[in-house]
Amino acid sequence: LSNNDTQPIELVQNGDSISGTYINNSKDSCPVSGSLSGNVLSFTVQCPKWDIKMSGTITANGKTVENGSYTAYDRVTSQFRMAKE
Repeated sequence: LSNNDTQPIELVQNGDSISGTYINNSKDSCPVSGSLSGNVLSFTVQCPKWDIKMSGTITANGKTVENGSYTAYDRVTSQFRMAKE
């Protein structure tokens, strides 16, 4: 994805657990699972042909995940930013 692409993801928090759904470009529904520890959000998106592990810091206002990093295909790493709509 280019730096200007956005991909929606729906997350639900239940205590320290995070779950949700991500719809990829192929329109596959990909389950999301993870956890919240303090202000650090960590989760995995599991799609049919790949997965991605993501972790980032939630800002004080709770509307953005900053300083995010991810690993995809067990070898590709990069950074991400998430904004709450």
